[in-house]
Amino acid sequence: MSSREFSVWDIRKLNESLKTQPVDTSPGVLIPFYDPGNYLLFLAGKGDGNIRYYELTKDSDVVFYLNQYISKDTQSSIELFPKRIVNVDKCEIMRFAKLSKDKVEHIMFQVPRKGDLFQEDIYPPCHDGTPSLNVTEWFAGQSKGPNLIDLRPEGAVSIYEAGGVKKKVKGISTTSEGSATVHEESDDEEEQMRQVFALQERLKNVSTSVTSSETVHIGKNLNSSQRSPAAEPYSNNDKANMENEDSYTGQRNSKGERNGMGTFIYPDGSKYEGEWKNNQREGKGTYWSAPSKYTYTGLWHNDMMNGEGEMTLANGSKFIGTFENNQRGHGIYKFSDGSQFEGTWNPKKPTRAKFKWSNGDVYEGEWLNGKRSSKGKLTYKNGDVYEGDWLEDMRHGKGIYNFSSGESFNGSWHNNEMHGRGTWISKSGKKSDREWENGKKKIATIIRICL
Repeated sequence: MSSREFSVWDIRKLNESLKTQPVDTSPGVLIPFYDPGNYLLFLAGKGDGNIRYYELTKDSDVVFYLNQYISKDTQSSIELFPKRIVNVDKCEIMRFAKLSKDKVEHIMFQVPRKGDLFQEDIYPPCHDGTPSLNVTEWFAGQSKGPNLIDLRPEGAVSIYEAGGVKKKVKGISTTSEGSATVHEESDDEEEQMRQVFALQERLKNVSTSVTSSETVHIGKNLNSSQRSPAAEPYSNNDKANMENEDSYTGQRNSKGERNGMGTFIYPDGSKYEGEWKNNQREGKGTYWSAPSKYTYTGLWHNDMMNGEGEMTLANGSKFIGTFENNQRGHGIYKFSDGSQFEGTWNPKKPTRAKFKWSNGDVYEGEWLNGKRSSKGKLTYKNGDVYEGDWLEDMRHGKGIYNFSSGESFNGSWHNNEMHGRGTWISKSGKKSDREWENGKKKIATIIRICL
């Protein structure tokens, strides 16, 4: 007898499999059938009486054994029908034609759900059976994706449009005859599932409100050329205006240069009052910008803001920290709306910082171009906490979201939504390891076999 196993490969890297899974010991050849819409792999062997099915993660690096269909009649051959012929009203996802010794029978795999809604989560668009390229186009090197059709019947209402799935089954048991018995969940478990969907909608709303808040605080205060302290213009015409010595009042050295304490008023109305050395601002001083309406009080070196200082903008926002050659460095930005940024401002390089919104939300982590990036932790005012990867101001990558109500999600994120493999943990500690797509939980791939 020979050991049987299957492997999952990336055709772009065939030197090593992504996953190898042992199956059993038998001389029969395994025949794989894959459902890409639900990430399900079906294995049927010639001479076998059973059909095993597995769930693959989107990246195909993790494989979950689900169950198997068992029959006394061995199959001499088996073939899969096109996805477009399945009965969506009965939640059928796969149909096989099985050839045994004296008959051909249809074996249908169904997800046992109740109701008249279209189960959109298990019926993504599928191949329509027509080629996307002709022979001439193919030999010319053209490349196109498959032609797809929507399995949704005309006039049908999707579960997403109706507010989600209301009922779920816990599992199935199969007999040697291939029949299936459905076990419905207890009331407590059903209530937990309702809470999961309710929390999912809540997370979606949180994402929307947080994004809106960020647009107000980050977009207006950190990125705007009119209101951002990092973009606030300076007057660079001071030296050109120094020829008008009648505008200077104060101490001078033996050469007649401005030296010591003094005040200079510029032609545009701007004013500097403080220490001078050899005609340059040096030491402590205050500068009032007439065109830009900001005020800087602090240290100067080589006629520029250098060292500790405080800048106040016309709208009341402030920066308190270090300056280098007229550029803000590490410090605290206190915005007029009550929000606060603490860290090093550098629009072109990643930097770590802390931002507190006026509504109480707090982010601590890395920034790039005024947006949250790489690793960071966001604590919401309601007690929710997200910690993980960020990209372009959105939750993106791997991360953990802990709800203040006690639930949590640990897994993959894409554009602020739960997307990919992830584990949902309930208040009681019960774990549900499933696939998510665009913030929507893929309903457990529990299947009923019908003959």
